[in-house]
Amino acid sequence: MSDGRRLNPLAIFSWVVVAFLLLPLIAIIPMSFSSSSLLRLPPPGYSLRWYEAYLFNSAWMNATLNSVIIACATSILSVALGTATAYGLSRTKWKGKALLQALILSPLLIPGIVIAVATYSVFSMLKLNGTFTGIILGHTIITFPYTVVVISAALERFDPRLEQMAVSLGATPLKAFAFVTFPIIRAGIIIASLFAFLHSFDEVVMATFIGGPATTTLPLRIWDGIRFELTPVIAAVSSILILISCAVIGITEVFNHRSRILAGEKP
Repeated sequence: MSDGRRLNPLAIFSWVVVAFLLLPLIAIIPMSFSSSSLLRLPPPGYSLRWYEAYLFNSAWMNATLNSVIIACATSILSVALGTATAYGLSRTKWKGKALLQALILSPLLIPGIVIAVATYSVFSMLKLNGTFTGIILGHTIITFPYTVVVISAALERFDPRLEQMAVSLGATPLKAFAFVTFPIIRAGIIIASLFAFLHSFDEVVMATFIGGPATTTLPLRIWDGIRFELTPVIAAVSSILILISCAVIGITEVFNHRSRILAGEKP
């Protein structure tokens, strides 16, 4: 190049791989505006009829509402458990700590279908299959490890001496956590809640096993649509999910940037 800079082959290869992975997602968006009743690329014409079909269809709206309710409840439960677990692990040292951490993070390594089958077997005895409680608990099982990882990373950047100073000045451990620790790791907790929400909102395997007619989620409705009625409505809903995912990732990056600033790291 004229300015003396050289192209990095690894960077070029990385961008090619990213483009290859994103191309199918990008292709869905123009298909969602197709005027045809079939999934065609390029579309013969453009129309908003499939977004209208999604918004004014009670089955799609009920599935969307179910997903939002389940994802919100899962996010709250996962973050509450994840915060307590990550805080406890960061403040204790004992021989079985590594084994406990491996057990907590095991859902990240076990295939989702295995977890879903095992959860279905247990929940069938507890009569939780087909209920909102059951599907929320099922989603919590698979989102809980993510919250522990994210919040543990936030606690690693936190200086525990700040909390110890607050306790030495007369604050109770609960007040020290609420007024000293929590404000500093708040960005990490928000990031964990966003990841838990997004993961629960997009989960289809657990919903297939644990869910029922009254708890049909949006991803499960999409899966049924692909099997029985393949129309551009699927592309319209998928485009909306892509935009939601991008928005959540963008918000996550904002809070991650703020957490690094609070921790004294270079942005």
